[in-house]
Amino acid sequence: MDGEPKPLDRTIEISSTEGVKRALAERSNWIARLGEEAINRSNPRLRAFVLERRAVIDQIESDLESVLRDKDRLFISYSGSDNAFFTCAKRIAESKYGFEVVTGPFVRDEENQLHLSIRKTIAAANAFLGIWTEEYEATSSRDGTTGGVPSAWLPFELGVAMAHDLPFRLCIHRGVHRDFREKIESNRIHHQFDASDYEGVFDTYIGDLRARIVEQRFRRLGEVSGWPPRPGDSMGASEEDRL
Repeated sequence: MDGEPKPLDRTIEISSTEGVKRALAERSNWIARLGEEAINRSNPRLRAFVLERRAVIDQIESDLESVLRDKDRLFISYSGSDNAFFTCAKRIAESKYGFEVVTGPFVRDEENQLHLSIRKTIAAANAFLGIWTEEYEATSSRDGTTGGVPSAWLPFELGVAMAHDLPFRLCIHRGVHRDFREKIESNRIHHQFDASDYEGVFDTYIGDLRARIVEQRFRRLGEVSGWPPRPGDSMGASEEDRL
């Protein structure tokens, strides 16, 4: 149909709330025009299509209002001995990308354990950023290479985030042994950093997480198109629909 919205370029159009607003307005106007056509043509199939897609738009509008009202939570996992890196990442996340940063201190349970408090805090977050630095030195028994090892809590926290399917990124100090970068989710690109470039690295990866959250939440915008339906789609299609 003339005026049908183009397919979404997810890397551009829905990586920010402003992009969502533009794509939503375009699709809302298109559905309104289809609704008028459904009435003029007395086409019940087109009317059903409009109602279905209108419901999607209504839900997205509600989600967008929630996003603009409530801040997304970013859990930052880091070693307490490297507070300067955390402070920098927190400032960028809050001031530039509008996150509410969550992390420790954590509360010990009746058995003097921390893991339950950590798990609850991560489960309530929307995204996860790991800042892995050297806690101590170790030598690999496999190949004899040496390198820094992050705090034992950091891989645990990453595992919790992955179990909850949170969008995540790791920023790994160049002093950390390469196995921690290459063997954990090796298909992902984890950026290395040191004292010379950490601010730019954190900015890039926090911005990436912001885009991922928005994209995941609003990918249904891509459903608001596609009239007339193709044969085999749930709506079906007839020659009359294609006129």
